[in-house]
Formats: sequence, C-alpha cells, structure tokens
Amino acid sequence: MYLQGTRRDGYYVIGFTKRQSARIREIHQWDGLCAPERFVGFAKPPKYSQIRLEGLDEQIWRAARRGGYEELVNSTGEDIKANLVTVGTEHVEQLRALLIERFGRHEPFRVQYEEAAVEL
Repeated sequence: MYLQGTRRDGYYVIGFTKRQSARIREIHQWDGLCAPERFVGFAKPPKYSQIRLEGLDEQIWRAARRGGYEELVNSTGEDIKANLVTVGTEHVEQLRALLIERFGRHEPFRVQYEEAAVEL
C-alpha cells in the first residue's frame, strides 16, 4: 500500500498493487475512520509496492559500494507517483549501464542527471 499524502483539496491518495478499487471501497466502509470518503486510489494502480522500492533503493547503494562505483551515485529516492526509484548522478549513461548489468532492464529505476552536492 502507498499513501501519497494529501492533495490540496483534502483527499488522501492511496495505492494498492492488487485489487485497488475493492480495497478503496473497503476503506470507505470502515467504522470509526474520520472522513473515509476522503481516501481515493491512484489514477493508475502501482505495479510495485513501497517496500519493494525501498528494498531496491538499498540494493542500489549496496551494489554501488561493492562494485566500486559508489562515487557515481549522488542520490537515490523512491518516487511514489512514478512508482520507481530515482538515481541521481553526473554520469547518467555509465551508471545506467552498470545498474542494468547488475539488476536488468526491467527493474523499476530511472537514472537521471543530478549535480553532486558541494561540501561547505
């Protein structure tokens, strides 16, 4: 399950990898839940769970440390709305190739350009 947070109009957007519509209907029936009608599903149900994305995030860092390319990774994070892990780097093509070699093409990650943080 995902909890996207609140939209400006006061709705909680939540997602389930299976049976999203049925689970949202169940939530609407819960006794004691304040304003259950304020819970709505993702427009497109997520394919990967939040736990799965968090695990992949950790695996990417572990692979980078073990593989000797940790210095290429500037950041990682779970993009809940896009349902993938983002990996920030100044070396997009090189890091993408290393991660595809390690994890395959079908893992939910996106490598994108990001400048390294400057230490003050």
